[in-house]
Amino acid sequence: MAAAWMELDGSPVIDKGRDGFRATRHIMCAWGDYKEVISSIMGDFYTHGGAGFAKFPDIPLLRASNVHVEPVTDDQTVQNLTDIESDLAGYESYAQIDITYEMMPENDRPDVDIPEPEENTFVTYKMDFGCEFMQLTGRSLQWEGLPNVPVPRDALPTTRIPIIEHHLSWHRVTDPPWDTIAELVGGVNSTPFLRQGGDLGSIETMLFDGCHADHDFTDVELIDQVQVSWKLDYLFREKRIKAFNYDVAAEAVRTHAGWNHLWMDGGYQPDGTLLNAGWRRLETTNGDRMYPTHDLTNLFRFAANQ
Repeated sequence: MAAAWMELDGSPVIDKGRDGFRATRHIMCAWGDYKEVISSIMGDFYTHGGAGFAKFPDIPLLRASNVHVEPVTDDQTVQNLTDIESDLAGYESYAQIDITYEMMPENDRPDVDIPEPEENTFVTYKMDFGCEFMQLTGRSLQWEGLPNVPVPRDALPTTRIPIIEHHLSWHRVTDPPWDTIAELVGGVNSTPFLRQGGDLGSIETMLFDGCHADHDFTDVELIDQVQVSWKLDYLFREKRIKAFNYDVAAEAVRTHAGWNHLWMDGGYQPDGTLLNAGWRRLETTNGDRMYPTHDLTNLFRFAANQ
């Protein structure tokens, strides 16, 4: 049977601003039941946007994010407290629990295919942007409508290449894939990644640029049984160059250039054929690519499952 509780006068308080809704509730329960009540509010922390965080009535995107507990009256039980790590004051009557609710929307970008993580973990997403600048040479360009007017060969027009930064945070990771992170950092996607439908043009456009790791608190069923896990913040930088001129039959299906492509000036080859300027993949003399390709979804598998 669930622990009984009651809502206090003046509760709830709801705020609505530019960042959405926030709310606070003030409830009261027997002091001996506060752990059970907290567990019913905060769950086991394993799920995001599910049963783990209690919803606010009538505003389902509001989820419990924090609780504050304190005794209601000064009726402490008679105790002989000697050990600071094991002894704790108790009370005859009630505990007041203040619950803070914040907006925790589920993934609302259906075009971003978030990798499915391990069981009892979850992934959150945010997007940012950056850019790169690249200089072209005049010999690979011409004026629109004036092909006979030369562009100075020493001209170095600068073009801006937008970069989309995808930040994926993997929460409650108990067995981080440290070796996989070290192996895949600096590599690009060998299969469509984060793009629903996965057109071939998205291959080699996502660069795994690094990871920030920090400890994450995990509450496992009972409040006094805690487990330390990790939150892994992955950064993927997407380069999808749309003005893509590529005339090699094997690459004809591509729709975008990516990290392994560089701009090549056009010109006549030794056999006299004209090669158009455009984006081409650059390789080493033994056929290796500058950015190795990997299955980036392995970053969301526990080390034991690699």
